[in-house]
Amino acid sequence: MDYKFREELFLRAPAYSFAAYDPGRLPEVLLDKAFQDAVYLASPGFYRVLETKAFEHGKLNGKERHTALKYYNRMSFRPVPYGSFASFTNLKWDKSGTTQLKAGRSKGKLHLLPDMEFLQATGAEASGKLALNPLLYRVGGQYRYIRSIPRGTKTYEFVLGAIDAEPYYEGLFKFLNGRLAGIEELIAYTRGITGCGEEEAGGQLEFMISEQILLLPQQRSPIGQAAGHRVAKGSVVKLARKYCPQVGEAIPRFYTALERPLLSGGPAFAVQDALGNAMVLLQKLSAPLVPAALQEFTKAFEGHFGLQQVPLLEALDPDTGIAYGGLAGVGLAGGLDGLPFPVAETPGASLHWTHVHRYLFARWQQDAGRDKYAPVQLDADDTALPAGAALLPPSTSIVFRETEEYILLEQAGGATATAMAGRFSPFSDTTRRLCRSIAAQEQAANPGIVFADIGQLSALHTDNINRRRPIYPYEIPLNVQSSMPGSRQLLPGGLYLSVRNGELLLFSKKLDKRVMPRLATAYNHRNTQLSVFRFLCDLQYQGTQAALAFDPEQYFPGLSFYPRFYTGRVILSLAKWHFTPAELRPLLNAGSEEALRCFRREYGLPQRVLLGGGDQQLAFDLAHAPEASFFLECLKGQGQVTLQEYLLPGRSVKCGYEPFAGQFLAFLHNGRASYRPMPGHVPQSGMPRAFPPGSTWLYLKLYCTPVSAERLLTEVFRPVLSAQSARLANWHFVRFTDSGHHIRLRVKVKAGSNVSFIESLQKAIREAGLEHLVQEFRADTYRPELERYHPKLMELAEDVFRESSGLAISFIGMGDTQRFHFALASAHAMIVAFLENDGAAFCEIMAESFLQEHRADKALKIALGNKFRGLRNLLGGTPVKEPAFHGLIETMSNIRDAATSLGAQAKQELLGSLVHMHLNRCFPAEQRKQELLVYYSLSKYLRSLTKRLQP
Repeated sequence: MDYKFREELFLRAPAYSFAAYDPGRLPEVLLDKAFQDAVYLASPGFYRVLETKAFEHGKLNGKERHTALKYYNRMSFRPVPYGSFASFTNLKWDKSGTTQLKAGRSKGKLHLLPDMEFLQATGAEASGKLALNPLLYRVGGQYRYIRSIPRGTKTYEFVLGAIDAEPYYEGLFKFLNGRLAGIEELIAYTRGITGCGEEEAGGQLEFMISEQILLLPQQRSPIGQAAGHRVAKGSVVKLARKYCPQVGEAIPRFYTALERPLLSGGPAFAVQDALGNAMVLLQKLSAPLVPAALQEFTKAFEGHFGLQQVPLLEALDPDTGIAYGGLAGVGLAGGLDGLPFPVAETPGASLHWTHVHRYLFARWQQDAGRDKYAPVQLDADDTALPAGAALLPPSTSIVFRETEEYILLEQAGGATATAMAGRFSPFSDTTRRLCRSIAAQEQAANPGIVFADIGQLSALHTDNINRRRPIYPYEIPLNVQSSMPGSRQLLPGGLYLSVRNGELLLFSKKLDKRVMPRLATAYNHRNTQLSVFRFLCDLQYQGTQAALAFDPEQYFPGLSFYPRFYTGRVILSLAKWHFTPAELRPLLNAGSEEALRCFRREYGLPQRVLLGGGDQQLAFDLAHAPEASFFLECLKGQGQVTLQEYLLPGRSVKCGYEPFAGQFLAFLHNGRASYRPMPGHVPQSGMPRAFPPGSTWLYLKLYCTPVSAERLLTEVFRPVLSAQSARLANWHFVRFTDSGHHIRLRVKVKAGSNVSFIESLQKAIREAGLEHLVQEFRADTYRPELERYHPKLMELAEDVFRESSGLAISFIGMGDTQRFHFALASAHAMIVAFLENDGAAFCEIMAESFLQEHRADKALKIALGNKFRGLRNLLGGTPVKEPAFHGLIETMSNIRDAATSLGAQAKQELLGSLVHMHLNRCFPAEQRKQELLVYYSLSKYLRSLTKRLQP
């Protein structure tokens, strides 16, 4: 395993012991000050209901008792800290294997911060300084900016605004760039520039504040919040009412965390070994996680911008770039607010069957001797699973619990280990130091990368989860005032995007380095509609195997039951049942313990189960009558229900003599580099970036099948290009499959010849009787790939394209073997002409790259070897000096001579691009697979030739 465990851990535990849980104790629990405080912090409104009834169980109605019992249940079983229902503890691995917490409620520390929703409601800090909106950018004659508008009491809506780029704004924005300014200072500045009066200057300032061109202090970043306060037991409610009386009872006053000190011990080192073996298996089972929106954006960005370096905000602008994740219309349908339209399912979605599916299916469904409800055992050493080859994130985390017999791995993976612990950094200096140490390890393993935390306000009360102390050296502030020094802020306006080898690269021109965004918090960024925030968060996952948790439902969706899966002592996923309302109806109608026993026998339900998920998860012992009754009550009114088996916690976490349902968070770090640094920048040139229809370059797309493309190239393009040669300065074609198979013909015409060339082409198509084969005929804007081929070399590259295109058309009509032979020979001729050697090393590098791209397994490599042996005799007569290649060789020599100033890596990339486009033209279909075979065959042949020539 590439990962190593850090010595530190994080423990989360419910406030009450699970061993003492009994629904019959609810009257006693209601009177406990710790329970009352926890309820107040979670729901001030419900606390008020209980308070008016003196917390007496007998005065509560059925619904109120039911709600209180849910809180009690979570306070006994759910370890995730939520207010003071659960606690956190910093600790380390230990040989003892038992974690002993300090006993006594007075030993705990209840940390308080003002709630984010409370800060917004009270307008706290409104007298401070103003900052320029980081999401302000220039597009033509406008400045555009994104406003964050509160909707209701929970969420923000993000709206694009614009103002004309007047000289006043240009000067003001330069004045404010990277600094804060007070209201009086800005009024004085405005009066000095415009000569207006104080009232008019104040009005201008009010306009910019209302439009959020300028941000108020309460819009400060959740990064950099000060540490909270500690309070004594039972004083939370009094403190809130004394110091925060000015808002309604329903608005939470505090964001809290309960810290429970460690007395001694920690999880055993043997647990590390078991988890390490499980992680090896998970790497084999998991595929790299690349969000679908990021994949689509990368493809669209490369198609629209090529290899250009584009300002981030312009690239995400729906007019100048590509709207990310379908968010272009967000904020434009306000009349539909509050209507819960069902999410439409994608029709015709198919399951991609992989080696992992085959492996799991064999272990699960093809084991005839296994009972339907029995656990499924997996083995990391099984030869049916190939080793995971994807890069791993620089750090990650594991969430696990110790049960009576097993280790339950509840969560694994993530783009960074700081995400799980970062939210506790405002409450604990120890946690903050831990997070900063993890960040430092990430930086040390990736020295060419700048890591930057994302500062964003997303959803009022929920933004509490986003609060953390500075963990990374830089911040990317979005809709916030950053608390970081100006030198440590990476403003979105100074960030750029480009694509290299199918990978999106974000970089800072100020630092001249690649930037890797981080969200050092557990907030679910997909709940936010701000496209730039979603994009930056998704970018964390690109190129690495960040999702390691195992869930059989992801591989085999739609089943009603999934058994437990385990390896060694580690449970990878708990048994899970999905019930429809129709399946639950007989049980709920009967509502008896006997009906529940029959229901359990019918579906194989265990004694202890979990209902629901997240903040609403509850644990039940179905053999205990009061809990069974509570369980049936909780099922009422629900639609589809999901149940999981619940394994009773072991006694490895104790406070005094009482055991607790502790959950551990372990941190792992990867000593290897996870990200490639930014390649050298391509110098800019005065060459136009775009040639629209009517300019010197005519760009036509003809949509047709690959078979029809062969006829069009030989029966139409070749004769028309020959007849029109006096009017043409250059030309080339490319084959493409995005949005359908088509040929892209680009012709550089002399002045006034555009229309006549199109007419000649259309006439030739009709005369050849091929018009029925062309599904669509479209003109488009030609955008030379200046970054790929370098601005000073672009025209020479277009000469290579011309010679390559003519040669590729001449191959049409050859048999498959002869065509492959000539394609391979001409590609080798290009390599030899450019490198002035046989190109053996280059071909080996390219062959290995294509093997990785196609995830070549043992079977494919054997087949490629067999294919090469069949071609060996043909390759022995490779006509490198074929006369037909002379034009191609000459243009390759010209671009070689002009590229002497490029570095070795840049030259290799340039040659790879030129050969790639040549082979694209040579083959009518599956060009990248053909390219793999070409490079594989050349590398094998040239290596054997070198060995034969050695003395």
